[in-house]
Amino acid sequence: MAAAATIKGLQLWRVDSGQEITASNFPVEPVNHVAFAADGESIIFTSGAGTITRRSVQTGELIKRFRGIDIKATAIAVSSDNQTFAMAGEDRIVRILNFKMSGILRTLRGIPTTVNALQFSPNGEALLAACNDNIMRLWNINSGEMIRRYYGHAGGVTSASFSPDGKHVYSASLDDTIRKWDGALTQEVKQISFADLTAAHIAFTPNNQFALIASDSQIVVRNLNRSQRSEIAELHLKLILDGKEELRLYKTHLKWTHRAWNWPSQLTINGVPWNPDKLPVSTDPRFVDLLSKAVSFENATVKKNSGRGKVTIKKSKDWCVIYMDDARNGSRHYDITVKFPIVVNTPPPVTPTDAGKSLP
Repeated sequence: MAAAATIKGLQLWRVDSGQEITASNFPVEPVNHVAFAADGESIIFTSGAGTITRRSVQTGELIKRFRGIDIKATAIAVSSDNQTFAMAGEDRIVRILNFKMSGILRTLRGIPTTVNALQFSPNGEALLAACNDNIMRLWNINSGEMIRRYYGHAGGVTSASFSPDGKHVYSASLDDTIRKWDGALTQEVKQISFADLTAAHIAFTPNNQFALIASDSQIVVRNLNRSQRSEIAELHLKLILDGKEELRLYKTHLKWTHRAWNWPSQLTINGVPWNPDKLPVSTDPRFVDLLSKAVSFENATVKKNSGRGKVTIKKSKDWCVIYMDDARNGSRHYDITVKFPIVVNTPPPVTPTDAGKSLP
């Protein structure tokens, strides 16, 4: 079953048929965020500031209403044992609450940006957050410690999900990609680009066979066990450029060569800072692990998203070079994307392709 929070209230569908399910007792009012309980029998949602409601999926009957948190929610999630739930607020604080006692068990602070989505790990011991600063964050629920950060997206992360077996983490982003990560590490395993979709949110059925993707006012179901698609390994560079630079990319390392004028400043690659004037060769695993998954450098492409000078690429079987030339006086901000196509097993649409009708 799939659910969506809309300006008209809750909408529910059957995943297998795409049929919309109606419940007369569900309120007809704007709903901000929604999450299923692990057993699928109840649903929890937020509406307005400080109102959290739990209702029966089958009948819409009110089970409990939680009050006292006068903060509008930006995300919500339910633990696998149905005992606790998490709510992220506009104040950038995540609160862990208990269903029975209605009390706050723990608060997670120090988040520098908006949390767009939350999900508990299958064992209930960790909480994953999709954040608007292009990063996913993972907390230990018992200690409240942030134990992991996942870098790589070039846009705000809008969705974060564990696979049902807990071995992998998936994220969707405003950069129009879905990425698969090793759940025990911060290592990206795959990058998935759907040419026909802008992936805003992603969730999975319990058997890990289907992905539900919210995209462009529709919910699309993809079979994860069939067909082929193109995946993309991607490096996203941001820097201030004042001269001529070269970046050589290999499977084992990155090498920066300064050719003229001033060294670049404020350089980041996939959100990770790098000072090439002090360390011209980088073997950072956050870069190397990603590049080692590219089939070949021969199909690499480069795109200058912003900047005034020339950005070009030279390619071979085992390496490529990015040439950056800001020949005019002064410096400018540059935003550059380098992509490496990969072919992997991929999901085509299932029948029906669109699960349910378009959202308002």
